[in-house]
Amino acid sequence: EVLGRGGMGVVYKAWQKELRRFVALKMVLAGGHARSEDLARFRIEAEASARLQHPNIVQVHEVGEQDGRPFLTLEFVDGGSLAQKLQGVPLPASSAAQLVETLARAMHYAHQHGIIHRDLKPANILLSEEREGASESNASSSHAPFPSALVPKITDFGLAKFMVGGSDQTRTGSILGTPSYMAPEQAEGRTKDLSTAVDVYALGAILYELLTGRPPFRGDTVAHTLQQV
Repeated sequence: EVLGRGGMGVVYKAWQKELRRFVALKMVLAGGHARSEDLARFRIEAEASARLQHPNIVQVHEVGEQDGRPFLTLEFVDGGSLAQKLQGVPLPASSAAQLVETLARAMHYAHQHGIIHRDLKPANILLSEEREGASESNASSSHAPFPSALVPKITDFGLAKFMVGGSDQTRTGSILGTPSYMAPEQAEGRTKDLSTAVDVYALGAILYELLTGRPPFRGDTVAHTLQQV
């Protein structure tokens, strides 16, 4: 089945026959007619994700090509996204803080490995229903709007930037990312000034949304949101 679509790609839930497991299969939407920028982003995502082996980052199982169409086989995460889970409802402060701490540690790991995400947002945080270390009573508690048994996993490194080496297709003046979670220097297209600070800012914007039910800046249009940022 289709798990999601974006401007560049489509993600399917698929069955990997050899290892008898479900995986997420990501392909370029345009297939063999994909633009060079889309193919470059696809390669960046594969390269960045393959560098990172962390329990709170979605793992890449395989990178390949079939009939001229590139694909990524990713860890299948079964709990949907943080954006789907929130639906504008704030979390208790302790739950919000604990969740963002987990994400911050994962991004610190990515930064230590020379990778800046540049598009952190609730839609790019998947939730795994792993139950290791969690009691059933805790997992099913009706008093916990965000059960601690759900493990957050950061995904979609298509806009990643490598601090040293690697690829970067971003031109100066380009505005890439999601406006409500962009740092000001990112919203202004100052690509040479982008550092790990843009991910720290995005984590702050996510924390704000977890506590209030909405991101810190959200205008009627993309341009209005960018102006607010």
